Amino acid sequence: GAFKPKIEGYFAVSRVPWETDLILVLGMVISVLAVPGIFSSIVDGNPPRAATIAVVIGGGMIIYAVYTNPNGYALNDIPNVIARVVGGLF
Repeated sequence: GAFKPKIEGYFAVSRVPWETDLILVLGMVISVLAVPGIFSSIVDGNPPRAATIAVVIGGGMIIYAVYTNPNGYALNDIPNVIARVVGGLF
């Protein structure tokens, strides 16, 4: 089954599934695109501040999407979620 934690309060507001799908995909894209920046900063000897902030923001978006999706997400759902979001753009 899908991972669906019990939550209450502000985050218990129900969302339309496509909204949480979009937030999940954007969070994954932001996090993945920040990883090369982290490595580049480390290689140059600089602290990876901006890239780390981007990973934290992307991770927060992913967590928010998982907690607010009425159905939750399973790892097997991720490719279908990406296809729905990308397919909805065209």
